[in-house]
Amino acid sequence: MKKTLALGMASLLLFIPQISHAESMENLPSLEDIKDSPLPKLSTSQAPTSNLDFTDITFPDSMGLDSNLRIGFSIYNSSSVGAKNVVIKAISQDLQGLVPKSVSQVNSKYFAPEQKESYLFDFKITNNAQNKNYPIVLYLAYIDESTGKMQESMQTVTVKVENGGQQITGNIGDMIPLPGGNDGNPEASDSSINIPSSPAPSMGDLSGSIPSGGGGSLPITPSGGGGSSTSLGANTPKIMIESYETDPETVQSGVPFTLKLNLFNTNRDKSVRNIRVSLTADAAESVPVSTGNSENPMQSALSGGGGGGASAFTPVGSSNTFHVESIAPRKYASKELTLTTAPDSVAKTYSITANFEYEDKEGNPYTSSEIIGIPVVQKSEIQLGNFTIDTAGAAVGVPIPVSLEFINTGRSNLGNVMVKVRGNFTPDTSTYYAGTIQAGASETYNVNLTPEKSGEQTGEIIITYDDPTGKTQEVIQPFSVNVEEEAPVTEEEMSEDNGSNLPMIIGLSGFFLVIAALAFFLWKKRKNKKNDEEDLKIS
Repeated sequence: MKKTLALGMASLLLFIPQISHAESMENLPSLEDIKDSPLPKLSTSQAPTSNLDFTDITFPDSMGLDSNLRIGFSIYNSSSVGAKNVVIKAISQDLQGLVPKSVSQVNSKYFAPEQKESYLFDFKITNNAQNKNYPIVLYLAYIDESTGKMQESMQTVTVKVENGGQQITGNIGDMIPLPGGNDGNPEASDSSINIPSSPAPSMGDLSGSIPSGGGGSLPITPSGGGGSSTSLGANTPKIMIESYETDPETVQSGVPFTLKLNLFNTNRDKSVRNIRVSLTADAAESVPVSTGNSENPMQSALSGGGGGGASAFTPVGSSNTFHVESIAPRKYASKELTLTTAPDSVAKTYSITANFEYEDKEGNPYTSSEIIGIPVVQKSEIQLGNFTIDTAGAAVGVPIPVSLEFINTGRSNLGNVMVKVRGNFTPDTSTYYAGTIQAGASETYNVNLTPEKSGEQTGEIIITYDDPTGKTQEVIQPFSVNVEEEAPVTEEEMSEDNGSNLPMIIGLSGFFLVIAALAFFLWKKRKNKKNDEEDLKIS
């Protein structure tokens, strides 16, 4: 009782205005008033709240091109209050080099105090990834059970891509989050979480209703849509895309491919039935085509249908919707669809959203959605143009002029373009490095080839380049030349040589004549002198 009175007295003194000592003594409340006055209430901010956060995060420091990586982490509720409608995401921030290979969102309906669950997400480093750091955002959102307010938490992990990195492989089918422990926990309220969607390029508006027949493009995913689910109670059956794959693995613009989806019923007890899946996709982006001379072969190669706001993917021989009769608890269902893209689609990763509508055995309806990423590359091709080689009079040691034109007829730039010659020839330029050739551009390779051997000689002009996926491609131009031995000197050439040497011959002849005349003169003089000396001796 004394502690209560003291606390009440202290609280009331906080609100007494500044007055004199005499006035304060007169205006002090009686003990009865203090006894009956209510105690101050604690602020609601001091009430306990749930606290979920990331722990035990694991990821590789560096990776190589065309390799798989796995991000692992745990979610731990370190408070004494539960959390509802938990949404966990792993989001690549650069889909040109790092794309998801598993679903990027997992939902857990309830986290009890001190509960800890582990999750795995798989990604793939593309062939055209650059040597740099690629960030992945780990996103967590939930509703506090005590306050009903949404809480958020984010972590960023960074994976360095290196050409020499070690490839990490794994079975994507193992990417199943551990159970969320819903049994025996209170059901979640009807509150829902508005989770921001994964960072993605701008998408178009929803394009009409979902068609029931084939032949049209997938409807366009609305901006910010996908990757969410309706508010579900505890132990509610849920469907997720456990894994997916494409055949061929590299999707090329304008070339049909097969998309295989593996659907998984995450519930341990309840079946789902009457499952309707509809697919929507990002808006396509077209490769820009420069205007110019319509007779230019490159302009005709670059013309054609395109994105222009249409959907990135079009079903082939089917609709964008399909039906699955039922999926038993913890079982799978697979579905294959054939899709294609516009030939002039920009090389990038496009998203496909799978929208699920299904029922449990009591006929209760549910909806949810999942997002997957499909990397699309542009066709790369070099066509050979005019090729000229002057084989007339080809002989060992005599240079032969050669000219070869080559054109980038694809819709992507080609890098590290290099030209070499193979065969018994010595080129005056051993290697020609053209560097990067823009889409639609052409180059001409001019070289003089000197034959090293006689007879029928074959050779090849080899053009190598890196396509958009980073793989080295090769184009070869073969040729053959009938090479003669070193050409003999003809009489005409000899006469021409003699004619050109005549002045020198005449000059040399005159020089020798003068020398001879001088020698004769000296000899004659010496002889005459000798005769005169003999005549003197006789007399």
